[in-house]
Amino acid sequence: MINNQLLESIKKLQESVKDSPEELKRNEVVVRTSVNKILRGLGWDDANTKEVKKEWKTSKNGSADYILNYGDKDFLIIETKRLNEKEGLYEKHRDQLTNYLFDEDIEWGVLTNGRDWILLNSRKVGLGKKGSRGERKVIWKINFEEDTVEEILYKLKYLSKRKIGQLKKKVKNEELLKKAWLKIKNKELIDLIRKEVKRKSLDREHIKNFLELGPQIKKEDKNMSKECFEQKPKEIKIFGKKKSEEVKDYRDLLLKVVNILKIKKPVKRPLGGRSSASVRYIVNKEKKHGSGKPFTDAKQTQQGLYVEFAGLDAETIKKCVRELVHSKRKNENYLKIKYEIRTNKNKKD
Repeated sequence: MINNQLLESIKKLQESVKDSPEELKRNEVVVRTSVNKILRGLGWDDANTKEVKKEWKTSKNGSADYILNYGDKDFLIIETKRLNEKEGLYEKHRDQLTNYLFDEDIEWGVLTNGRDWILLNSRKVGLGKKGSRGERKVIWKINFEEDTVEEILYKLKYLSKRKIGQLKKKVKNEELLKKAWLKIKNKELIDLIRKEVKRKSLDREHIKNFLELGPQIKKEDKNMSKECFEQKPKEIKIFGKKKSEEVKDYRDLLLKVVNILKIKKPVKRPLGGRSSASVRYIVNKEKKHGSGKPFTDAKQTQQGLYVEFAGLDAETIKKCVRELVHSKRKNENYLKIKYEIRTNKNKKD
């Protein structure tokens, strides 16, 4: 279940990154204020110096911005930097955090400028000589400007006070899932992944969440997954209602979600983008974009708005649906989408 405080903190930081980046660029204190709110949402008491140490002097005269204590030991260092909009976080910043981790013999670290969040593992062995030492220790990256709320939650939840003890197991399982994902073609996915990974700690729910979000693998690897299967939406289950609504395809899915949530305001594409005269809409009161260009493949909603389907692929529609649910401040369980998985081998021409 989503922690409402964490959800609100994520949304506010997303708004700040998109609408007021100057504040994050001017002062590192603003970045730390955002970090404090995220930590509270994750269950940490940032006012408790035994639990969250701030401005902690390291053994080699450095100064770590935050150290999270878990299980009576220093578990994770957080280092904050001002936002540099063009360059993001520099290699020297990753190297600085890596040095702190080595100096204090701490395995995990997070580097952030408010917009970008990077998780590092000091014991991860880098391959070859490419990149800095800090870059080779990177586990995952979050971008609060580009990533969806759901994608951010998926990664941040294992930094919560309740789950941080499972962080190492979670990262290991994720690596195993990636390897298994790239090996599987034209087979029953969930059962086969369990067999491929051969790990008791990996339950069906973890695999299901992994597949619904889409494997967190490199973009160049995603083409391989398209050869394996395609997902087709089958039905929508709304919280509190006994019957599910049948869905024909992704277009029908988006239209029904817009009707179910009673969307009455325009929805931009990409979601959360800044308003401008040339903005493109997915949902609008008129059958046209901000530039005046007319919609070419639109359907009217029950609220009298128009949904433009031109240029929307399956992934974009799924992302849009997730954002719409979160924008209406609904619980993640309010609306569930059931998919059927069809292998390309069995797909009709």
